Amino acid sequence: MPDYFQFLATFIGLDNLTSSARTRELLGWEPAHPGLIADIDAGHYFVPKALRG
Repeated sequence: MPDYFQFLATFIGLDNLTSSARTRELLGWEPAHPGLIADIDAGHYFVPKALRG
């Protein structure tokens, strides 16, 4: 890893649980799209094996 990214190592190593609850509360935001797992399962990120060359 290049030296100029070393300062990020501290943050990457933290066990930082996060939640969108505060954002939802402050902005009245509600997600309108599928969650990450559902989106990945739908095949939007990877080419199916049958279609690979």
